[in-house]
Amino acid sequence: MNGLSSANHVQIYVRWLKLDKTMKYIHTYQIALKSLDFPVNRFFMKLFKISNIQMVNDRQVYFGFDLPSVIIDRQSKKFLSVNVNVS
Repeated sequence: MNGLSSANHVQIYVRWLKLDKTMKYIHTYQIALKSLDFPVNRFFMKLFKISNIQMVNDRQVYFGFDLPSVIIDRQSKKFLSVNVNVS
């Protein structure tokens, strides 16, 4: 044997399950954020009458327009930094 007891195997498995659930949650969260960006990108496509997403991204950068996913990510980090430092 490799010296690990069955209790250690169970702890490792439980940690792996928690990590797996966390990774699935993060992936789902990122997909949800990207789905918020879609209508904004479509609006810019129709506004400027272009269909190239790179050109849409260039216009958004030029006008200083942040996508919803970027805004939510920035605000989440700000919220967490304030609340983590308080505790």
